[in-house]
Amino acid sequence: MPYFCFSLLILMVVSCAGNPETVHVPADSMSIAADTTVSESVDTIDTLVPAPVDSLYRFSKYKEGGLIYGYKNRAGEVVIKPQFEVAGEFYRGLAPVVKGTKHGLCDTSGKWAVVFDDFKFAVWSNDPAGCYEFEGIDEGFYAVVNEEGKYAYANARAELITSFEYTDVTRFSEGKAVVYKNERAGFIDTNGAEVIDLDYEYALPFSEGLAAVRLKGKMGFIDHSGKLVIPAIYQEAYYFSEGFCAVTKSTNYSNYFYIDKTGKTVIPGPYEDAGNFENGEALVQKRGICRVIDASGKELRKLDYDCFGGC
Repeated sequence: MPYFCFSLLILMVVSCAGNPETVHVPADSMSIAADTTVSESVDTIDTLVPAPVDSLYRFSKYKEGGLIYGYKNRAGEVVIKPQFEVAGEFYRGLAPVVKGTKHGLCDTSGKWAVVFDDFKFAVWSNDPAGCYEFEGIDEGFYAVVNEEGKYAYANARAELITSFEYTDVTRFSEGKAVVYKNERAGFIDTNGAEVIDLDYEYALPFSEGLAAVRLKGKMGFIDHSGKLVIPAIYQEAYYFSEGFCAVTKSTNYSNYFYIDKTGKTVIPGPYEDAGNFENGEALVQKRGICRVIDASGKELRKLDYDCFGGC
């Protein structure tokens, strides 16, 4: 699905200045370069990112080879000068950061509150944006990785809630995270317990109470109890947003249409590409032209540029 690939690339680039998005990362790409000297003369990038709880905002500066991060307050004053190669949002007074070979949590003064000894954050190199990104961080939980390349989760106090037994992980969403073991996907809760069995070939995080999962090559949706509430009949499916989800039964990843949470087709399309709804509107592509539709499927306007792009 070209839209999904393009959207993922956009999310990857934007997340260097905003919220990181979860992407699969090979184990051999989870290392951070050694400490580098930070130049104070680099230009500021105006990319303040609001923290959900605390009143500090992440901002970035260019340095040779990538970006470095610091934090400002709501008045725009620098509270923590740029010094971290990877930095996340503050949660209950602590933020996940990486500086050289150090991985851990800093407090609102920029001092290290916790430094990991036996594991590191799961990170990956976002080469197009020239920066590193966290993998599997949200809702106050952090995906971490050991020297063997196995994943676990730590909580906001840097306490492990699982053992290092997973080959891949995603961010927490709605209190659950997708984990992989033996090429099978399932879900854990915030206590680290496997609450939905690892019975799936692939799974996406929960959104609006439902999660897309793949069974025998087809996608369907489960609820938080693990019950399959929308049959696995789709070739591809993604996230629900504002009660809609774009799906397709086509093997060539075209002919998209929208379903509601009962699985009923509500906007038949078909579209060559289709995006998530936001503020009652969604981008679709039909006959090679990008269009904006509303929740009834009515075309509101055409766009004179390619809003989906390539992958």
